Amino acid sequence: MNLLEAIAAADPRSVGAKLEHVRIIRSLTTTTGELLVADVAAIRRGETLSMQLAEGDVVYVPKNAFGTWNDAIAEILPSLQAVSALLTPFVQIKFLSE
Repeated sequence: MNLLEAIAAADPRSVGAKLEHVRIIRSLTTTTGELLVADVAAIRRGETLSMQLAEGDVVYVPKNAFGTWNDAIAEILPSLQAVSALLTPFVQIKFLSE
């Protein structure tokens, strides 16, 4: 699925989304990740290509121009904490067995 497909499936019109600063949080390992910022408005105008999403990517679309990184973290933190809680025992077992 690409970024435009994911946003279309979520129907951003219902929340008044600001599509110029869409953020994608991608986990690389259990302890590292990266933050990508995409200008979906430019993608829709044909100025740039749509980004292919990877499994586990979290797409955050700010509700307005004042949507900040802190807002994004506050909204997705419970999900990230749940994933962390599930993975922590496996990470501990791996390091203890080595």
